[in-house]
Amino acid sequence: MDGSVCVPNTCHICLKEILERQGHPITEEQAWALCYQLCTLLKDYSIDQLGRLIYYCLDWGLDHDVERDLHEALALLVCRMINVNPRTDASLLPIGLPEVIQVCEDRLDGTAQAAHHYKTVCSLLFSETIELYHYIQSYKTCIKVHAWKYVVEEIQSREPLRPCSRTFPSNAYRPPEKLFPFDQLKQVIESKQYTLRKVQVSERKLRERTKEEPCLHERLMAEIRTTDPLELFASCKRRRAVCSCCSNRSQFFTWHNTCSRCDRVVCPSCCVKMRVPYKWCMDLPITFFRKIVLRQSAERDHSHFWRERLSWDCTKVPLVLEALALGSCSQHSLAMRGWHSQDLCIECQGLLEETCETGAFVNCVTGTREI
Repeated sequence: MDGSVCVPNTCHICLKEILERQGHPITEEQAWALCYQLCTLLKDYSIDQLGRLIYYCLDWGLDHDVERDLHEALALLVCRMINVNPRTDASLLPIGLPEVIQVCEDRLDGTAQAAHHYKTVCSLLFSETIELYHYIQSYKTCIKVHAWKYVVEEIQSREPLRPCSRTFPSNAYRPPEKLFPFDQLKQVIESKQYTLRKVQVSERKLRERTKEEPCLHERLMAEIRTTDPLELFASCKRRRAVCSCCSNRSQFFTWHNTCSRCDRVVCPSCCVKMRVPYKWCMDLPITFFRKIVLRQSAERDHSHFWRERLSWDCTKVPLVLEALALGSCSQHSLAMRGWHSQDLCIECQGLLEETCETGAFVNCVTGTREI
């Protein structure tokens, strides 16, 4: 990510600087082009490093609670490159550089057209970044030149300088300097404002302090000092890898699915995708929604979704709850492309379904967490 790419007759620029200059993540077409170009040029890099680099460019600048909806083919290719299944913790079939290049070429008609198209996309991204950089530099230069030109014009006009009318007398009041406590005590002793009296020192001995039992804070600090930091880190990581609903543990790494209502970590099997047409619909009361729960096969979910959609009441806002582990890619998922989505655990899903059926409000759901 930090390595620069050398372009003949131009300059060196790294991919991180391109993202910073553009101010937004790359598009899906640019991701395909980068994937093809990197796999054909960088033969020494591992496929896992290239996959994580493409994923970083697609996710650059987004908040941790924002999930980007990618095309199924691109998302599957990135997951196979980093060897992680987005639905479960199971690993996918490994993929090599030739297979990645073949997948990129299959999107277009032929090898020659794919090489020309992807090279053109990368060249446009580079040229746009260079033009933006030159524009910013020229704008800064114009500001400096304009300010200096204004100063030169004032000097050339020979406008006389006005004398300063403000005078400071020699006996003007000056605030006292701030002295340290030691200096203050020294001034008091030198001024002899107070008479010090003699103190007779007795030869008595101080009593030895009895050894008391350490308090709770001291015992806790002693336990922390004697505990290995690696064991503490491993125990915290194990606790984070446990699902809050089914208590299953992650085999590889911690899950990134977090319920937007109760802020608990859940596994993909216990995670539900909640979708509404617009983001501001999340602030509406629960009585404005009509739920569609998709729990069956892809074919049944497809027919159920369109049956509910055709007989829809225009006064209600559609609220679709779909299991994340199903991974449905049918026409009804394409119809919801671009909808605002949030992760929800199965326990909050049951509470939400019960609330939608009864039409009553829940006391613990307030503010922006109306649904």
